[in-house]
Amino acid sequence: TADKLVDGTNATRDDSHMWLTPWQAGEMATVQLTLPTTTSLSMVKLWNYAKTPSRGVKQLELYLEGTLLYAGYARCAPPLPRPGDSVVDEDADWTQTLLFSD
Repeated sequence: TADKLVDGTNATRDDSHMWLTPWQAGEMATVQLTLPTTTSLSMVKLWNYAKTPSRGVKQLELYLEGTLLYAGYARCAPPLPRPGDSVVDEDADWTQTLLFSD
């Protein structure tokens, strides 16, 4: 369910904290977040789908109140661990940070 997008567990391969939407080539998937109050944003951090990194977002657009803030490629999650590895690489860079300024 989409509540996993903001559940606070980010750098994980545990699919109980991940979200996928049905998608077909040539179609666009849309996610809309509505904040409960007026909020100042200075950045957005993204963690791409990691259970199967190849299934994550490739390109994205980020809008705020109809204004395009970012259009580009999304960083892939780190590769899956090799057979026998049981721990996620703590040093792997899992985030993509989009900074905003005036």
